[in-house]
Amino acid sequence: MKNNKDTLFFNLSQICSQILRLHVPVAMDQCHGMDRYEYRDMLVVRGLFVFLKENLLFDSLQDELEQNELLTQIERDDYVCKDKCKFKMHERLLKLIIRNRKCNKFIALLNNMPSYQHISAKIMEFRRELNDQSASGAATKTHSFVITDEMLRKHFALFYVELEPCEIADAMFQTGLFSISDHDNVADHNQKHKRLRNLVKILKRKCLLEQFFSLLESKKYTLLLDTLKNEKEFNNKPSVCALCIQHNFTLLQEELPYTDDEAIVMIEHIFDKLNIADVKCCTGTRRKKSKILKILLMRGESDCEEFFRVVDEDLKRKDLIQKMKKNSDDRIRRGNVNV
Repeated sequence: MKNNKDTLFFNLSQICSQILRLHVPVAMDQCHGMDRYEYRDMLVVRGLFVFLKENLLFDSLQDELEQNELLTQIERDDYVCKDKCKFKMHERLLKLIIRNRKCNKFIALLNNMPSYQHISAKIMEFRRELNDQSASGAATKTHSFVITDEMLRKHFALFYVELEPCEIADAMFQTGLFSISDHDNVADHNQKHKRLRNLVKILKRKCLLEQFFSLLESKKYTLLLDTLKNEKEFNNKPSVCALCIQHNFTLLQEELPYTDDEAIVMIEHIFDKLNIADVKCCTGTRRKKSKILKILLMRGESDCEEFFRVVDEDLKRKDLIQKMKKNSDDRIRRGNVNV
């Protein structure tokens, strides 16, 4: 019986990896003692981790979760809702469901809720793909090029600019290569450099650099891969708008409005959910403004230009734009370009 269970694990793990197009095996994590249906639905919840956390509505689920013994009040208050960031609440809920081995029961609950029929359809599609490909298995892809420890060290700044560590952690978690605690060690930090450092440590400790390369390929990180493969120097020369923001960092800290409502209106169409969560997690108005500016500089030229438009047209601060440009021109004339 044990051999049949191990065979089931191997087949489903390989199939899940192929469906996610990472071409890597899923680690045997939290599966001992599960029946085959709970294990199958654990793969489904993992494999649809990003889709689920983007499509769930915790407020509408909360009562049903508690009534069906999928969530206790202590788990809700101390873990799932320990901050008010919606998508972090959703990802913590999903990890809790997996940890408690209640994926089968969770999926049954979603299937019985009319407002979640689109999620039910996605789950059924994923289950069918698991079944349809069980006979053929999944091919493991190998590469002649492998990211090394030296590349990670040398190009840390490039990884910082190009990657969101949580996106990588999500993908690694979906296939079971990251455990729940691995994912927590990346996702629970509010500072991006800490998320990236922890991500790199886990990748190296678990010998996942080849799988990391496969993931970068599948997600089309063209600039990053080209730089690594051809040993190019990372050129992060700021655009005119970005340089102007750098030159006026202190001025913007003083002049930008900040209440939560004003900030959301100003940046919600520029930033993604994780960027906004990073800003909200900062304490103090000045630190939140600093975080907004740092994220803008990291996101690049087009978003910095859009920020200028927002300040000019939406905030009606043409005077601030003019003052910024004058300050920047003065610094460039004095030869003090770098900040």
